[in-house]
Amino acid sequence: MKAPGDPAWWKRAKMPWPESLLHHLRAAVQPTLEDEQDQERQYILHVILLGLGITGFTYGMVSLILWLMDKSPLVPALVGLGLQPFYALAYVLGLRGRLRIATLIPPSTLLLAMILATAWVGIGHATMIGLAMTVTTASVLLGVRWALIFAALGSLSYWIEGLLQGTLGLPQVLPLEENIHLEVIGLAIGLASLVALNWLAAREIARGMQRRREAESMRRIVSMQSAELDRIRERLVRREKLALLGQMAGSVGHELRNPLSVISNAAYYLTGVLAVEDPGMREYLELIASEVKRATDIVNELLEFGRIKEPERASTSIAALIDSVVQHYPPPEGVDLILGPPEEDLLVPLDPAQMLQALGNLLANAYDAVIERREDMGREIYQGRVVLRVTSRDGAVEITVEDNGSGISTEIRERLFEPLVTTKARGIGLGLALVKMVVESHGGEIRAQSQEGTGSSFTIRLPIEEAKP
Repeated sequence: MKAPGDPAWWKRAKMPWPESLLHHLRAAVQPTLEDEQDQERQYILHVILLGLGITGFTYGMVSLILWLMDKSPLVPALVGLGLQPFYALAYVLGLRGRLRIATLIPPSTLLLAMILATAWVGIGHATMIGLAMTVTTASVLLGVRWALIFAALGSLSYWIEGLLQGTLGLPQVLPLEENIHLEVIGLAIGLASLVALNWLAAREIARGMQRRREAESMRRIVSMQSAELDRIRERLVRREKLALLGQMAGSVGHELRNPLSVISNAAYYLTGVLAVEDPGMREYLELIASEVKRATDIVNELLEFGRIKEPERASTSIAALIDSVVQHYPPPEGVDLILGPPEEDLLVPLDPAQMLQALGNLLANAYDAVIERREDMGREIYQGRVVLRVTSRDGAVEITVEDNGSGISTEIRERLFEPLVTTKARGIGLGLALVKMVVESHGGEIRAQSQEGTGSSFTIRLPIEEAKP
């Protein structure tokens, strides 16, 4: 929508033909108010304003025709046609959409306009004009069905007029002048018509808004369910890929382990035989042994990744699990390990071996990050620190491994838990993928926070009570 100052905005305010007004109204009015009651009030005020405009147009045209036939004064026609600003204002405000009509038109002004509209009906030839006004307004705002109903009710006004004037063979009820009769009939018809039309329109709008709210609620539910299904589908696809990768890793690991063992044994033998005769050979043999160990570590990582199965859960003490992790993965020299034990010893259903492996991977990564930063900054000005902390919250236990190491770059952070993604010069990037797989198989989740040059934090969240299938 262009700004109100746009010279072309008025083209969108062009008045449509009455038979398509309801379509234009529904398409044009797009309330942006957050409060549902304000939205309903805005819709109702739109309908009332449009009803007044259409009423004035209908009455003015009929009065003009009757005036041309010398059957009505000119003033009502001019006054009726003067109601058109109501119509234009309501339609333009509907197009603008974001204006609060409830604040632009006070209720007292609106009530006065309704009273004037009913009074206009009572000026000469009220029966014909009131009937035309009612049927036209009903057809535009409520549809053909209600137009026919109001047409049938409006035809009763002829019987009422005949009864009042004594033209039906009955005594005259009100011995008044004909104009007074018509004033009374017109005022009654106009007032009843406007009240009924506005009440019915408000009811229909309230029902429409209720249906829209229900549809929006259903849309949100479907959207949430679709998102959940997408997450489940993505998790299943990921697990299938990881299972296939695990099978391949296990096969490759087994095939490489035997050749590496032969090379390692041969290097060990040559070190004992050749080192005495040729001391210069020792350096090359130590290099062979070092690279064989590195290759063996990679093979072990492949085998560990290929051996991950469904967890065999048992009620496990978190305090005992933390002690076991620290014993199996002690901090290297120059790295401080700070423990934050749980306030109470929690029992969590988990596989101790798998969780030990997952937490051990996180600790090993933290140690490596701290050592890497220490090498860059120097031992004199940098003190490596790793924190292992346990907290409980909302029916779950959270185990956090935090370090002040080198951190992780943004590019790597976006794909951190994918297989074969690593920040290390040595390694193939299966550790964090294995951790995520273990945690999710326990019904938990893992979160990572990191900033390059500052450090990283990994939090495993596990339910204390085992989820029921």
